[in-house]
Amino acid sequence: MAKESFQVLLTAPTELEGRVFEEHGLDQAHVLITGIGTPLTLSSLLDYLYWHPVDLAIQVGFAGSFNESLPIGTTHVVLMDAFADVAWYLDGQREPVYKNHGDSFFPLAGYLLPNGLSAHVEGVRGITVHEPTMDKENINWLKKYWSPDMETMEGAAFYLACNLRNVPSLQIRVVSNYVGDNREKWEFSLALQALKKTWVPLVKKIYPYV
Repeated sequence: MAKESFQVLLTAPTELEGRVFEEHGLDQAHVLITGIGTPLTLSSLLDYLYWHPVDLAIQVGFAGSFNESLPIGTTHVVLMDAFADVAWYLDGQREPVYKNHGDSFFPLAGYLLPNGLSAHVEGVRGITVHEPTMDKENINWLKKYWSPDMETMEGAAFYLACNLRNVPSLQIRVVSNYVGDNREKWEFSLALQALKKTWVPLVKKIYPYV
């Protein structure tokens, strides 16, 4: 497909994160601010992609890191994502629903895989939660079942919406905090500046014709 006709959708949860799109230099790019969380991300993307088909959708934003090997200010491609805190109780034990159910949507032990992403791309494992994880017990539970590298509140919803519309997708996240840290410790400014410098080179590395 010729570059001139290649349509790209750039998405972010908030206007703050969307600032990185002010100078992107990509041809045929459209911007959508979805809103925070799974419901808004799913509904806005499914609606947009129904009326405006694109060749590639890209989501950028902040993320919390589960380990110090992904320090604050580093940017990463999310290779897979999961609705990690959707859970039920079996014999008094809290277990994630999609680990053993919903294989048609979550083929890899509960994880969503994006359409069109090469197996050779390096990246991290993300999970999606309905609120930032703060307490140690919940952190340990998430690590036990999902072994995540980072968490967001929208990533899995982004991949699910794009998969349902059969659109290739790419999620790029910058670490703004460590999971469990109080919000006062979150480094939004540092993370935003890092994301501005790194997201386009990452896209170009994976999709050089964009």
